[in-house]
Amino acid sequence: MSDSVIEEPQGFVEPAPRGTIRKTFLALLFGGALAVGFAFAADYFARQGGRGSKEYEEFVALGRTVLRRARRS
Repeated sequence: MSDSVIEEPQGFVEPAPRGTIRKTFLALLFGGALAVGFAFAADYFARQGGRGSKEYEEFVALGRTVLRRARRS
């Protein structure tokens, strides 16, 4: 063994508050607002964008074909 001296700690160090509860609440609030915004945007674009046009119908048909093929494999 070596001749070393281990000193006792001088005192207790309190952990610094990290604001975990406040950060969690703000993250949930911001995430919820973002989700609602995305939902409204998706609804808006679903109602707008070219429904009834030949190109849109072709796009939807191709998307369904890709999904059917992906499910089979």
